[in-house]
Amino acid sequence: MTAECLRDLSQRNQTTVLRALAEKSQAHVALLTGMSESQLSRAKEREGQIEKFCELLAACDLAVVPKAYKLVSPKKLEALETLALENLMHAASAGGWEK
Repeated sequence: MTAECLRDLSQRNQTTVLRALAEKSQAHVALLTGMSESQLSRAKEREGQIEKFCELLAACDLAVVPKAYKLVSPKKLEALETLALENLMHAASAGGWEK
């Protein structure tokens, strides 16, 4: 992984984490994790712990994604794309769409 790719993935991870913290509320997250709000605030801002942890995840080729997202392997995605394309071509050749 290049340094630029690492920075990009780290930044995306950090954005995802900070957005989730904002959506859930810092107070709620602090309560669930046993941290004080001030500890969480320092981790976010002054101490840069969240930033550093997101960089560590990126260096391990890990991406932070919302829990609602579903993981699909590249092989399965390619198969789904092939099936979708075949069905679209079949529908078009069978007159399934108006031109």
